[in-house]
Amino acid sequence: MKRPDQKKDRKITILQPNFSEGNEYIPMIRSILEDMGYETIRLKEIWGCGYQKGQIRTANLNWYENISDRGMKGYLKFFAKAVFLVYLKQCRKCRIAVTVHNKCSHDRENQKISLFLLRWECIWADRIIILCAETRRYLRQLFSGRLSQRIVRKCFLIPHPNYIGAYREGGPLPADCGWRIPADQHLNLLFFGFLKPYKNIELLIDLADLLKDRAVRIVIAGDGEKSYVETLKKQVQARDNILFFPGYIPDGQVWSAISACDCVILPYNIGTVLNSGACILSFCVGKNVIAPMIGTMREFPRELAYGYHYEKEENHLAAVYRKVCQVYDEYQNRRSVFNEKQRRLKEIVAEKNSREAVGKRYRILYEMMERGI
Repeated sequence: MKRPDQKKDRKITILQPNFSEGNEYIPMIRSILEDMGYETIRLKEIWGCGYQKGQIRTANLNWYENISDRGMKGYLKFFAKAVFLVYLKQCRKCRIAVTVHNKCSHDRENQKISLFLLRWECIWADRIIILCAETRRYLRQLFSGRLSQRIVRKCFLIPHPNYIGAYREGGPLPADCGWRIPADQHLNLLFFGFLKPYKNIELLIDLADLLKDRAVRIVIAGDGEKSYVETLKKQVQARDNILFFPGYIPDGQVWSAISACDCVILPYNIGTVLNSGACILSFCVGKNVIAPMIGTMREFPRELAYGYHYEKEENHLAAVYRKVCQVYDEYQNRRSVFNEKQRRLKEIVAEKNSREAVGKRYRILYEMMERGI
């Protein structure tokens, strides 16, 4: 194995994960850090590569609390991750930044140990990167007393970067892509992304039943585990106001797929979700979003985005139905208002969440970490 260059002035930072298939967030952050002059390495690369003591001074951890293994293997992974944080901080003298993406893992079986690991991360971190102000409020509730105050003081807000330039902005979808959305007066509501239970896709099926008397069509597109996709197929096949396009959406078609519909709908579970890259991407394309008032939605003017509230899961369907009826009324009777909201949201996300704005905040953060502030 080739030993790394031993120049003392090398700026090296751990970025974990260093690559994330199907998610452009990590490549964008890596690009920003590299533009700042940092070489990014994976967490496991600190072993056996001959880096000088103290040369790796910073670590940037994302989704570190997520554990996919089950049973004893999951607990061992949890223990290893918890111990490694202490090693990184105490033995390698790294300044650690952790990004809080969600309230806890979406995997229900591992939510308890995921939440414990998230708390452990925040305690050992030097800085906590938050993508929205709502995260600060969540962390204040997660801890208590003086510890809560100490955790909140570590928070450093860096907006979720927009996706302008990350995906190819194309025209209509190619004829062989499998998409066929009728050209009529229906309001087409798109759900896209990896199909997982926590995203409440079944709720969209129930919603379609409530909307039979309105010209509303729900479009569900994305890949997922085979068994879950097959279950969804059986549920939607009897409903003529749902279009289901299972399968991976290539990066070159994502922008066009969102453009093909009128509005995006993301009925997330507020018990686990804080931020949404899909929401940011939709605004970038110029499409509004119907979603609960998660942290990302709260970052944009409430009079523009189609956010809604619900407290208990049994009230979720009624809440999203009321919001869809409002959107439908605007789309059919006040189209200029509907279009103006989308235009303004696109302008806001282009400026507020730009690569330049995010890069500026990362520069401040890393200067503080390097100086031990």
